[in-house]
Amino acid sequence: QRRMEELLALAPIFSRLMDRVACDVPWLFRHLAPIREADPWLGRLLDLAEQVYGAGGVGKDPRGETRLLLTRQDYLPHSDGRYLQVEINTIAVAFAGLTERLGGLPKET
Repeated sequence: QRRMEELLALAPIFSRLMDRVACDVPWLFRHLAPIREADPWLGRLLDLAEQVYGAGGVGKDPRGETRLLLTRQDYLPHSDGRYLQVEINTIAVAFAGLTERLGGLPKET
């Protein structure tokens, strides 16, 4: 029970971290640029992001927009008793049908 509570307490911290990374569009563009040519799918995503946020990500600040971050964090027990985070999954298009219900959720300020 104690371990579960510890892991649950980490969820908002990782959510804020994910949000801050996602909102730092210039940083994302800089760090993803080397992969752009090798991964056509990522290249198309970056092209779309440039249309929305401007060249280099400096045209629009996403922090001023309403956002919803739905994630699931997966942990596995380690042999020494710790739980190690193995991935963070984002939920995107698959949950588009929930948007009407999500409108009633409270905002974090």
